[in-house]
Amino acid sequence: MNKFIFVSFALVMAALTISSCDRERTGSSIEPESALPPSDEIPEKLISVSEAVDYYNNFYESRVLSRAGKSSSETRKVWFSFALLEDFFAKVERVSQEKGIEITKLTFILGSDADGERTVMMAPATYDPGLGINRTFTIEDDEIIFLHAYPGDKHSNLPESSLSAQNFSNSLVLGSQGYLASKDVITMYNRYYDLEVGPYTDKIEWDTRLVYYFPGEFEGYLSYLKQNDISNDEIEISGINAIYAAYDNDPAEGIYANHVTLFFTPTDASTGNEISFSGFNLENTFSFDYTKETFKLDKSLTISNNGSGGSSTYNKGGAGPPPPPDF
Repeated sequence: MNKFIFVSFALVMAALTISSCDRERTGSSIEPESALPPSDEIPEKLISVSEAVDYYNNFYESRVLSRAGKSSSETRKVWFSFALLEDFFAKVERVSQEKGIEITKLTFILGSDADGERTVMMAPATYDPGLGINRTFTIEDDEIIFLHAYPGDKHSNLPESSLSAQNFSNSLVLGSQGYLASKDVITMYNRYYDLEVGPYTDKIEWDTRLVYYFPGEFEGYLSYLKQNDISNDEIEISGINAIYAAYDNDPAEGIYANHVTLFFTPTDASTGNEISFSGFNLENTFSFDYTKETFKLDKSLTISNNGSGGSSTYNKGGAGPPPPPDF
C-alpha cells in the first residue's frame, strides 16, 4: 500500500486532540503580538558563536567544497521575515483549533527549488495513528495532506496528479515568500533527495531531511528575540536566517555526527538579510556575513549560549533521519 496516504480529515479527526499556535494572515481578530509575546526567558537550545561557526564551516567543507560540480555561491541560508513567522504561528493555532488537531512538532523541511538551490519550508506535524509516527502535514480543500511517511524513504510517492486541491487558504506550509501548495512542497522535498542526499549515500547513508522542535520551543526563541528587540534601541529585528550547517564528524555528536542541521540567527533591519548577528551586546557580537564561504572567529569574543548579552543563535533540533523510520 502506498505509504503516502491522502487521508480524509474525517478519518483522522477522532484520533487527534486540540493543540495550539496562532493567527491567520487575514480575517482574524487576534493580534500578532499575542501570537509571539515578548519573553526574557533564555531558550535552552541557544548555541555559542564558536559552535555556529564550526557547523557553518563544516557544511562548506563537507557539502560544497568536497563535492564535484558544487559552487561556493549556492544557497546556504533562507530568510523569513518576523511578520511572516508571527502570521504562521497564529495561523497554525487557529487552524489546529478549528480542526481539532494536536500539533506534536514544528518541522523544517529541507528542499531544492526549481533551480536546484536549497530552500527551507516550515510546517506542523501531528501523530498519524495509521503509521504510528509523527508526520508533517498541511490542509487543502478542508483535508489533511501528509507530506511524507517515513523520513528514511527516498521520495514522497503521493502522485502529484492526485493533488488537485483548489482551496489553499488553510495551507500550513510556509516558505520564505509565503504559503505553499503541497504538490510544490513534495516536489522540492523529493528534489532535495535527488540532488543533496541520494548521490552521497555511500558517505552518509541517512542524511537529514527534516529538522524539528517540540511545541513552544521555537516560539520561545522568537519571543526571546522580540524581547531583546524591544529592550535594545540599537537593534530592529527584521527576521531570521535558517542556515544550512553540519555537525562535526565526531562520535560525541551521536547519531547526528556529520549530518546536516540548521541553525538560526536574527537579522537587523539596518544590515539586510545577508548578515545576521550573534549577540545582543553590540560591543561583543559576531556578524554572520553569509556571502562568505567560511567564517573565522575572533578569539577575543566571549559570546556564550547563556546570560545577558549572550548568543542569539538557535540550534539543537531533532532530525529525521536518522534513525529510520522514526520521526
